[in-house]
Amino acid sequence: MTNALERCAAMNGSTKPKPSDVQTSGSAVPTVPVKDFFERQSQSYSAFFDASNRKGAVVLFKLRCDLAIELLSNEAPHTFLDLATGTGEITRAIVASLKLDELQLNDISPGMLDACRRQFADLPPTSKTEWTNEDAFELLDHAGKDRFDAVLCLGLIAHTGRLPELMGKIFASLRPGGTLILQSSLTDHPGAWITASYARSALRRTDYKVNAFSKDEIISTAKAAGFQLVDMRRFGVCLPFGDRILGRINYHIEEAFAKTLSNSGGDALFKLRKPL
Repeated sequence: MTNALERCAAMNGSTKPKPSDVQTSGSAVPTVPVKDFFERQSQSYSAFFDASNRKGAVVLFKLRCDLAIELLSNEAPHTFLDLATGTGEITRAIVASLKLDELQLNDISPGMLDACRRQFADLPPTSKTEWTNEDAFELLDHAGKDRFDAVLCLGLIAHTGRLPELMGKIFASLRPGGTLILQSSLTDHPGAWITASYARSALRRTDYKVNAFSKDEIISTAKAAGFQLVDMRRFGVCLPFGDRILGRINYHIEEAFAKTLSNSGGDALFKLRKPL
């Protein structure tokens, strides 16, 4: 597995959506199956951050973390929101690199949020830390306008869709000059496109269809919401099902080349700013 889409394709689902949860539009993903999917992953998700685990996915997760820290290195946010912490390894590393006054850490999965809490157990607390177990859209609805200096959105949009709506809500929640760090696999990359096609097909192993976006779709949607593109970092060879098919060979391929593919990688981080 090399990215969020491929994790979807590789995981077995067991909880079927209720009729009220079924996807009703091409850009919306039902909430309950997403929550159940990540709850099932919460006990094993940290393997993606285990350096002894010789998989290409581990290389990509480490790069995602390093690049996010790099993109925020010249920022000085006081208030910070992570919309989807997962088990917290990346969140912890980013927060440790910043001097924050207020911190809100959120995940739709209670198991993921509990794991994230454990990651933060040995960090000195910020003056105010809030832990929330909410749907990202609902959280942003009641967060209030001009609330945060920085928002982190990693590994989320494939599982939510509704990209224009999400961008608009994040834009409103940011203070003028605030920063959004957004991650996505990119369908203009052949490997990511193949994986996305599988993850949206009847052969998929999740209970819902994931969403997939190209670089231009993400940038144009961000600009339509009012954002300015400050920077973008592409990375990752992202061979379809590379870890499952090639095993350790895929690890060595990503280790050698993932960081070098700054213009053509299958994964990307976008640094977006709300104008002053």
